[in-house]
Amino acid sequence: MSKILESKVSAEGRISIPADIRHRLGLQPGDRVQFLLDEDGVRLVTARSLAEAVWARNTGGDALDAGEAIRAAREADDRGTDRDDRPLDAGPTDAEEDKVLASLFPAA
Repeated sequence: MSKILESKVSAEGRISIPADIRHRLGLQPGDRVQFLLDEDGVRLVTARSLAEAVWARNTGGDALDAGEAIRAAREADDRGTDRDDRPLDAGPTDAEEDKVLASLFPAA
């Protein structure tokens, strides 16, 4: 369902985003937004929507799948399996990781 909300442009060119929109988009004071101008008009783009679009482009999936994919990966991690329920391979020990890090970033 579409909803039309209005805002006024101040003398300085500022607008206030209506509270309903801020809440729905999860915007907090200090968050940055972008205005995308195209042939259909202007769209307000949030950091979250931009991240979801990047996720979709990089995974070949849908932007809305990002949260679901992250939840599935976390659940699989909790079970000790990958997303396809295959056992995870034993990774390096902490000591081995420390050696690799020390070789990459020697103490100054």
